Amino acid sequence: MVTGQFRVEIPPGTWMEEVSTAWPNARFRLLTGVEVDDGAVELGETTGAEAAEASAAVGEHPTVSEFETLYATGDRVLSQYRTADRTLYDFLESVSVPPEFPLVVEDGWLECSITASRERLGQLDRTLAAAPVDYQLTSLVTAPESAQLLTDRQQEFLESAFAAGYYSIPRERSLTDLASDLDVDPSTASGVLRRAERQVVAWFLTSESDSRRG
Repeated sequence: MVTGQFRVEIPPGTWMEEVSTAWPNARFRLLTGVEVDDGAVELGETTGAEAAEASAAVGEHPTVSEFETLYATGDRVLSQYRTADRTLYDFLESVSVPPEFPLVVEDGWLECSITASRERLGQLDRTLAAAPVDYQLTSLVTAPESAQLLTDRQQEFLESAFAAGYYSIPRERSLTDLASDLDVDPSTASGVLRRAERQVVAWFLTSESDSRRG
């Protein structure tokens, strides 16, 4: 497997393009996203000196609804929201390559890492070359199997919990209900989720520390 780092110009008319170009000094990170019938539910982070204003602009965009600020400091805002804009997901689906979160958006450009076979990355490269947008392949690295952050089971449980509303405020699905959905007992569901959450939090804090040092 190979990991490719891509930088892609965001098509005009999308909330990512409009908000990021209006606030070019802000950095938007899409930490995770789940498709729903009328769009997607996403967890995003905005950083920079104008983080509060730029994050508010996301919530005010016509395609964004149910916007909620989860955490905020002077230069960092964490928020959850629903968007009717499916452009990102439709594009990734068209090339049959899932995104690897976080996705980073700055001033009209999307940066993402994609791990796939060389053949699949070659297909993506050809698709981007034929698309009416600019793009750059910034790096190509052979990825060891041990580089995966979560096990398949941890990822399945975490994605199911997020999609079911287990992390919503207020919570829309209890641990007991979620365990029933996954056909396991509550203690098993809790254990798998706690290990997955610890991995994600440890990775996030490490990457945040590294980015600040950088």
